[in-house]
Amino acid sequence: MIDEFIIHLGKLLKQIRTERDLSQEEFACLLDIDRTYLASIERGERNIAIRNLCKIARGIGCPLSQLIEKLKTRVYRRKNKLKKIRIENKK
Repeated sequence: MIDEFIIHLGKLLKQIRTERDLSQEEFACLLDIDRTYLASIERGERNIAIRNLCKIARGIGCPLSQLIEKLKTRVYRRKNKLKKIRIENKK
C-alpha cells in the first residue's frame, strides 16, 4: 500500500506541475527541494520523509491532510477499479 501512495504522489505532483506549466526546475524551486529529488518522486522512486511531504503541501498551497486525502482517494479508486476488472474477467 505504501508503494501505491508513493507512485500516486509522483503522478499527482507531475500532474500539478504540468497543469501549472512549470519545468521540474521551477517546480522544485517552488517546493524548496532539489530538481533531481523531485524527478525521482515523480517517477515513484522515493519514499519521502514527512518533512519533505510538508514542504510539498506548502509549495502547492494545500494542507498536508488534504494532500494525503487526495492520495488515499486515488489509491482506493485504483484498487476498486482493479477489483472490478478481476470480477468481470472471472465471469
